[in-house]
Amino acid sequence: MSETDLTVLLEQTADRSPAPDPGIIDRSIAAGERRVRRRTATRVLGAAAALAVVAAGATWTINAKVADRTPATSAAEACRRDYTPRVLPAWATTGFSSPNPTMPYVLGDRGDIVAILWAEHDPLVVPPAQDRNNKILWVGRVASEGSLQIKAHLIGSDRSVTRTVDGGPGPSIIDLPDAGCWSLDLTWGKQHDHLQLEYAPS
Repeated sequence: MSETDLTVLLEQTADRSPAPDPGIIDRSIAAGERRVRRRTATRVLGAAAALAVVAAGATWTINAKVADRTPATSAAEACRRDYTPRVLPAWATTGFSSPNPTMPYVLGDRGDIVAILWAEHDPLVVPPAQDRNNKILWVGRVASEGSLQIKAHLIGSDRSVTRTVDGGPGPSIIDLPDAGCWSLDLTWGKQHDHLQLEYAPS
């Protein structure tokens, strides 16, 4: 067979090859698109699930941190009826003979005043006891002119009273009308502090 005859035969064979079916092509394309959509949906769902897990973990962490900051006791439980003697702050020792006097006392929240209680194991009481007074020695970190103004509020009630210590922080007898935990706002000159004291029923 000559080269010319072989070329003619190949051309005739190619002419007899069936043309591809357009329907098959369309179905193949559609199947490929469905596979792409399924893979995309799977990836999206997987990412959403991962984000949900991370968000849940973050929420738990935040809640745990918030719980850690929750006070262990209520304001009323923070009050005590008797106080263990401790060495007074250096700025509150004026008038004491000992260089490191030890007394039961309550320090203000800002650290600017102390309420020194003269009875170590006997609480402040309502009504006042017949054999002793509700004696408190107030000592301010900063001296000032004028009186010590006390605004006392009974925690858990709407009961409030005021007391005045003439001459500013110093010796006083502070009687209050009801037993319970009292919140005391203290003002002397330009100074202000706060503390709590418990008055027990006598």
